[in-house]
Amino acid sequence: MTAALTVENLYAGYGKATVIRDLSLTVPEGSTVALLGPNGAGKTSTLGALTGMVKVTSGRVRLGRLRLDGLTTYQRAASGLTLIPEGRGIFPGLTVSENLTLAADSARGVDRAWRTRQMRRVEEMFPALGGRSRQRAGTLSGGEQQMLAVSRAFLAHPRVLMMDEISAGLAPLIVEQLYKAVEELKNDGVTIVLVEQYVTYALKLADICYVLGRGSVRFVGEPAELRAGGAGFSYL
Repeated sequence: MTAALTVENLYAGYGKATVIRDLSLTVPEGSTVALLGPNGAGKTSTLGALTGMVKVTSGRVRLGRLRLDGLTTYQRAASGLTLIPEGRGIFPGLTVSENLTLAADSARGVDRAWRTRQMRRVEEMFPALGGRSRQRAGTLSGGEQQMLAVSRAFLAHPRVLMMDEISAGLAPLIVEQLYKAVEELKNDGVTIVLVEQYVTYALKLADICYVLGRGSVRFVGEPAELRAGGAGFSYL
């Protein structure tokens, strides 16, 4: 199976502190990969290193055949590596409509008809955003802001979509709605890398799970293996 994203022997950190150590992972095209582990395991730092926001000291990162080493965060995003960061992935000073338009304008290899279809899907999935097109995104509720962040992913047509704790601080009903949308992205064939505190959702969607500990991979396997305690513990 073709790899959409490949990470080889990655070391990364902040200043003189190394927090990611010899980390390797492969994300097959069209799959959903979950990065799991306790707080401080290095999940968010891994995503930061892949996007260029955390300093990489050695190792290789490839998006398909494209080497990302040395590319800026902007160049990586323009190549199709999209991140919904922890704490929302929107432009708070812009309106809802402007946020969505920017995402659509960044989409690679799509036509106007595709954009129109995707916009209709977003409106159907997140009716709470209806009628708020002229409202500044920063004035939306936390749940609405996250709906907008996920909506932007539908319009950006990412090659690999990385999501960091999109459920953080939200009510269970909102989380369920968000993950219905994520499941639609998966069914569309979008390649997804998922960091999530609600492990039940992560295991439901994931094809492959990586468990991190102190910045290194401790376990790789399918969700069923984790449920059965294959990493030395059980996710229920």
